[in-house]
Order: sequence, then structure tokens, then C-alpha cells
Amino acid sequence: MENKIENNLEAKAGRAPVFGSRSLDLSAVIISIIVGAAFSLLVIKEYIGINLFLFSLIAISGIGYILYKDDNLDIKNFVFFGGAFIVYASYFLRLRHGVFNGLTIVILVGLLVITSMFSSKRSAEKGVLTYLYRQFGPVARIDKIFAGFAALKKSDNQKAHKSLQIILGVLISIVLLIIVIPLMMSAEAAFESFIQNVVDKIKIDFDLTTFFWKIIAGGAIAIIFCGFLFTFTRDKMIGSKKAEKAVDGKDNHALILTVLFIMGTVFLFFAVIQFGALFASRESIVEKSTFAQTAREGYFQLVVLSIINFIMVLVFNRAQRGSNKLTGKIIKYMTTYFTLLNVYLLASSAYKMTLYYNAYGLSVDRLLVYILLVYEFIAIVLLTIKIYKPDMKFFTIMVYFTVGFWAIVSLINIQGWVADSNLNRYKETGKIDVEYITWLSDDVSSQVKELYFDNYDKLTVDERYRIVEYYYKRPFTWDNSRPKLSIEDITKYKDDEAFESWLAFNISRSKSYADGLEVLEDFISKN
Repeated sequence: MENKIENNLEAKAGRAPVFGSRSLDLSAVIISIIVGAAFSLLVIKEYIGINLFLFSLIAISGIGYILYKDDNLDIKNFVFFGGAFIVYASYFLRLRHGVFNGLTIVILVGLLVITSMFSSKRSAEKGVLTYLYRQFGPVARIDKIFAGFAALKKSDNQKAHKSLQIILGVLISIVLLIIVIPLMMSAEAAFESFIQNVVDKIKIDFDLTTFFWKIIAGGAIAIIFCGFLFTFTRDKMIGSKKAEKAVDGKDNHALILTVLFIMGTVFLFFAVIQFGALFASRESIVEKSTFAQTAREGYFQLVVLSIINFIMVLVFNRAQRGSNKLTGKIIKYMTTYFTLLNVYLLASSAYKMTLYYNAYGLSVDRLLVYILLVYEFIAIVLLTIKIYKPDMKFFTIMVYFTVGFWAIVSLINIQGWVADSNLNRYKETGKIDVEYITWLSDDVSSQVKELYFDNYDKLTVDERYRIVEYYYKRPFTWDNSRPKLSIEDITKYKDDEAFESWLAFNISRSKSYADGLEVLEDFISKN
């Protein structure tokens, strides 16, 4: 209500706010600058660690605040999706798997957009087009932060005007200082010495070129983020939802049934082949292909069939609305049949992966396959419910389920789980791939340390050196000319492996550092 009154007054005065109101203009500009500055200070030229977690917290807080100021915040959804976003972001603080780091960054960007959509009170904004628009639209809205500044400059609101003047003053001062301070240092040696002493005391690794690029990168993020805020404060994808016209299937029911029966026959033939492979003897499987090929074939067959199944079920379920009663029942039963085939293939794939696991143990890829199969199974259950409840909001439920499921998965130490499984298998069979275990990230530090101390006498010399190298990143040769480590190496380890900055802090890395020191000291004392 306050925003509407403020907008009316401003409209009469001939001043058009960019984000809907003067106070929202000011908030959007300030938050964008804060996000840009946070990116510049926390992320640029730093290792991935607590810095990305803190930056993510700042970004999601800014989204929530702007939605609140815009009288458009759905608190329950924001708690759910914002909480999931924070859980994902905490991965950078907790774990160190390199591939997952890159994947998590991509997921976070998408989830930030989804959070802005589902945390809105406007149901019309929860759609695929809205997602795509907010994902890429901010690039075309890079002018909004400047328009926000211009609108605030014309404001008669003294508070907003003063705040703007302070922000502009700080920004102008920073630009001038970048130019002036180097000139002063060049002109006066005493001043240069003073600045250098200050920098040394507060331990700032100051590089003018790096600082310049940080300003550029931070400014770019601030501009894009402000454009993103504009996409859900002003560019609201709202409109009266057009009534969905039922598809008239009366004239097309023969076509629909023909496709269903032909595809059903092909899928049945495919299922028969799968049935033979599922109950084939272990030897026959090995004769035709390796365990790896068997597992991969079963899994990718599942993916392909699942995609086809989802499309067919959704399309024909929609077509069923305009069909006569008999055709509708046939379509419903046929789509159920396709879903059951999908479940059957899922069981087949799980069985083949289990054969692979029993033969070679657990790996990160194999564990992820199991997790994906669980996700797939639950999705199939939801799809089955959709068949018998056509009015079910399938897309919305899938979004909630997907975000929640993978948020929970992100809390799992995948590599640690794999290492624990391999250690247990080692105790039972006496077989373990030390090279693979030590190839993993800092997330398995506790397991590698346990392997070393509990099985030192059983390990070969090569395996001991591999464990040491896991912690102490020093090049080793794997012949008889292995270097002898000494006390000096402990000092070097402390210097090389310690955190360069608190911004790079990571729980797994910290644990690995402490474990590595124990292993290195023990190894040197015994050799």
C-alpha cells in the first residue's frame, strides 16, 4: 500500500522510479553494489572455499530483501528454496571435490533464479519461460543500475538523496585513489615506504593490476545483478492465464492409439531382451561385454527410455482430455504400461550395477548411478500419480522434489562414502586400489589416514609413498631412487599446504592438513 501511494505521488510529480518506488530503487542499487563488492573482495583470485559460501549468502539475502520490499515475498517458499540454496552453497565450505565444485556453481545460478520465481506470491511467474527469461534476461538489463542512479538523483527524498551522494562519493574516491596513490608513491620515496609498511603490517598482497580487474569484475557483477533484480520487480511476467483449450482428440484417437500400440510393442520387445540380460548367468555377461559396458548400457537404456516415457505420458495424458471415454481409458492404461516398463528397466540397471560393484567395489561414478536411480524411481512414482490425477501440478511438484532431493544429496560426502566402502571391502577381501583412493580429494583424508596407520605393515613401499604424496604434494619417482624425507620436509609441508588466506578456508582441506602432518611425521620417523 505504501509503495502504491509513493508511486502515485511520484507519478504526479513527473518522476518515474525504475524499480517501482524510490525506496526500492535505493535498495536495489545498494544491494547490487554490495553483491558486486562481495564478488570482488571474496571471490576474485581466491581459492574456492568459505568465500563462495559467504558470497552466496549475501546474494540470496539480497534477493529475499528485494522481494520483501516489493511486497511480493512468499516466506514459506523462500525458506524452502533459500534454505536449499544455502545447503548447496555450503558444499564449498565442507567439501573439496573439484568436479562437483564446478557443477555446484552452475546449479547455484539456476537455483537462484528458481528461488526468485517460487518465492514470489504471483503464481503466474512460476513457469519455464520465466526461468529462461530470468536466467539470461539480466544481460539485456545492464542499464538499470544507471537508470536507478539517475532516478534517485532526481528524487526529493532527502534520505535517498543523501545516501546516493555518499555512495557516489565513495565510488568517485576509489577511482581517484587508484590514480593518485601510485603517482604519490612514484613521486616520494618516503610515502612509498610508508604505504609499503602499512601493507606489510596488515598482510595485504596488493597488486594494482589485480585491484583494477577486481573493480571491473565487481562492477560487472553489480550491473548484472541489478538487471536480475529488475526482472522480478518490474518485468513481471503476469497476465491473465488463458484458459487451456482441451485438445479435441475425437478425430485423432485412431492416430493416438496407433502410436501407442506400435510403441508399446517395441517397448515390449525391448523389455524381453532386457529380461534375458537381467537373468543371464554371470559368465555369459562377461563373455559378451565387460562389467563396465554392462552397467553403462543398462543405465543409458534407462535414461533414454525414461525420456521417451516422460514425453509420451505427458503428451498423451493431455490428449486424453478431448478423447471419448473408451479412448481415454486405453491411453491411461497404456501410459501406465510404459511406466511399469520403466520401473522394470530401472531394476535391470540396478542389478547390473550391483554386479559391477561386487566385482570391483564402489567408485564415485557408481555411487552417483545408484543415487540417480533412486531419484528416477521417485520421479516415476510421481509420474504414475499424474496419470491417474490429470489435474496434479506435476511440474511444480517436480521442482520442489528435485531441489529438495539434490540439496540432501549435496550434504553427503560422496567420496568419503566411497572410501569407507573400499576400506570395509579391504578388511574383508584384502584388496584395495590405493592409487584410486589417493587420487580422490581432501574429502577422504580421514580414510587415507586410517588406511596408513591401521595397515602400514601390509602396504607396499609404493603404496606408502602414494599415501604420503596424497598429503605432501611433492613429486616422487616410483623406482629405487625415491627421495628420503627429512625434518626439513615437515617445515616445507607447513609452508606449502597452509591456507594462503582465510577466504580459502575449507573444512575438508583443514582436516587434510592436520592428518597429513601426522602421516608425514610418522613416515619420516620410520624411514
